[in-house]
Order: sequence, then C-alpha cells, then structure tokens
Amino acid sequence: MLTIFSTAVLIGTVALFAADKKGKTNLNETGKLCVYMIIPVAAALFFCLNAMSPAIDVTDPDTYSSVMSDVNASEELAPDPLWRYLKSNMAQLIMLIPTYIIAFIGCLSAVKNEVSAGKKDEVLKKAVRMIIAGTVFSAVSAVFALIVVYVAGSFAISMIGLLVVAVCLSLVSCGVFAIVFAVIVPIMLLFAGTNFIIVCLPYATSSFIWGSVFAFMHILALCMIIFVIRQMYTENHITKKKSILFGILSAVPVINLVIIIKLRKKLKGAVHI
Repeated sequence: MLTIFSTAVLIGTVALFAADKKGKTNLNETGKLCVYMIIPVAAALFFCLNAMSPAIDVTDPDTYSSVMSDVNASEELAPDPLWRYLKSNMAQLIMLIPTYIIAFIGCLSAVKNEVSAGKKDEVLKKAVRMIIAGTVFSAVSAVFALIVVYVAGSFAISMIGLLVVAVCLSLVSCGVFAIVFAVIVPIMLLFAGTNFIIVCLPYATSSFIWGSVFAFMHILALCMIIFVIRQMYTENHITKKKSILFGILSAVPVINLVIIIKLRKKLKGAVHI
C-alpha cells in the first residue's frame, strides 16, 4: 500500500515539473520552492513507514530479550526474511532516487529565478530555513542510528540518554553527527549475524533515509548561497577571491550561517567584503 503512495509522489513530482517547465502552474517561485521541498520529505516518510513495518519495540524489555534470544539461536533461518525485507523496500528505493533528483532540479530552477529577479536577500533567508530544516532531519536520522547502537549494546547508558545525546550533537554539528553515524551503522552491521541485521535493518534504513533528506536540504542551501555569491560577483559587490572563499566555506556546517550573515550585511550596505 505504501508503495502506491510512493508511486503517487513520483508521478505527482513529474507532473508538477512538466507543468512548471511549460509555465502552466499558478505558483510563484516561492510557492514552487515550498512544494518541491515537501516532496522529498513525503517520499522519505512513506519509505520510512514501509521500512519500519517489521521493526520490534526495542524499549520493551520482554520483546527485546525474546527477539535477541531468537537472533542468537536461529542464524540459519535468517536469509529468507532478510531477502523479503530487501525486496519489499527495493521498489520504493528505486522511486525515491528520481523523486529526489526531479525535486532538486525544480528547487534549483526556482532559486535561480529568484536570484535573477534580484531577490538575493530572500534567497539567503530561505537558505537559513533549509539549514534549520536539515538539522532537524539530521537529528531524526541520528535517533534511528543510535537505536541501532543501543540494540548492539555499545553504550551502557539509558535510552533517554542516547536520544538526548543524538539530538544535541546533531543540532550542534548541523548534521555532521548524522553523517558520521550513517557511516558507522553499516560497518557495525557487517560484523553482526544475519538475524541481528534483520533486527537492526529497519532502524538503520530509516536513519539513512532521513539522513538523505538532510543531505538534500544541506546541498540545496549550499546551492542557494553559491547562486547569490555568483550574482554578487557579477554585480561587482564582492571580489573574485572572496567569492571563491565564501563558496568553499558555505559547504561547512555552522560556517555557512556565518557566510549568510556576512552576505546579507553586504547586501544591506552595512559592511565591505
């Protein structure tokens, strides 16, 4: 059923993009950007709901102990359910990729038009919103990743403590923490038994999916900043050296916020850069 929803999101994205290119939508650039931004979140949500359907409640001691006992005792039964899980999610994963790509191209088109129309400060404000949204999704990704760590018993602290650490570190690092865990989790699973992978896979998959939404937001914010920098260089507001430096630094979490502040001040004529 959820695959149907993912299919509908993809078809709707293609239809919106085609109508947008033909000029048959009544949305302004801001409206288009908002709609295109909702698309990856909706696609990720449907994927995550499907991926989490076989997940166990790791906070229930009885369920956790029972399942982990089965994990340790029945390795020979694992390949079949693992294969079924992979097949059930493969179709949605295939649809997720073009959905992200089309939505991203649509976002870039809307941003480029706004910059060309002289709305550079508005674009920078939206870049800040993208960074904030990306940080939220990185925190969600980190929570799922830490559940995998919790299941693995790698930390001897409470579940609540893990969640607090996940959220705090993700917010402070603007998503870098989530990327680190996206790398660590698959490596952890490689050293685990197949049944153990079945228990962890729904959470690891969800971590990856919400991490991909963070990446979408972060890269989009980077493109927004670069579009503004390029336009400001073209208009002789900043030097070539500064435009290259700012473009590189805009890829770094937290630093990108500093760059946005400096660019906005320059646009308002408050400082010279």
